[in-house]
Amino acid sequence: MITLGGGMKMKKILASFIIIIVIIAMFGFMMLSSKEEGHELSIRQSEKLLSSEEALPIGTVVLLKGGSKKIMITGHLQVKVDDKKIVYDYSAVDYPEGQLNTESSYLFNTSKIERIVYLGYNSEEHLQLQKRIEYIKETTK
Repeated sequence: MITLGGGMKMKKILASFIIIIVIIAMFGFMMLSSKEEGHELSIRQSEKLLSSEEALPIGTVVLLKGGSKKIMITGHLQVKVDDKKIVYDYSAVDYPEGQLNTESSYLFNTSKIERIVYLGYNSEEHLQLQKRIEYIKETTK
């Protein structure tokens, strides 16, 4: 038989248990939220990357000057099919839709980027590519 004093202990234990469950649930929700939102770059981080003149990795999401739609970088040093004289820094597709048709791809230069929203995968391979891009740009000026 439970005494009145034991009942109070049970209530305290139950209350503590509920508080722990709530804290765990809140922590889990915060973790899910951060994964869903990704790690958007601050305006300061974006400006620093843009001023470095380094090639942005594939998968980087940007907003172009005067644009309202985010786009994702899919290529470097691209030429337009009908004008092979102009070499653009990047090709991109709508984000998050991706390549829907031939009309939904973009060619642009770094100078047209207003803000880097999300930085793509940066790897050793990207760093090697970055060096090749710098070399190509220097030798074709």
